[in-house]
Amino acid sequence: MRNALCYVLNNARRHAARLYRALLDPFSTGFWFDGWKETGGRMPEALAGREEEPPLPRARTWLLTVGWRRRGLVGMAEVPAAVRI
Repeated sequence: MRNALCYVLNNARRHAARLYRALLDPFSTGFWFDGWKETGGRMPEALAGREEEPPLPRARTWLLTVGWRRRGLVGMAEVPAAVRI
């Protein structure tokens, strides 16, 4: 699950690294993600105190809320690993 989150949130770094110089991919839901290593597992300051609703519903399953964190928080500059065959 942690690898899937890293892929979804940071995939632009792998495929379009030159296009995205911003810390967070502006086309992902990374601004609402509360599992960034750099923020200590809190939502980034860019949204702190704002009343803007996330574009997706909050996770409800154990794996998406708690379980994946056992492998460590996701780094904002972490690039998803390539598929190994």
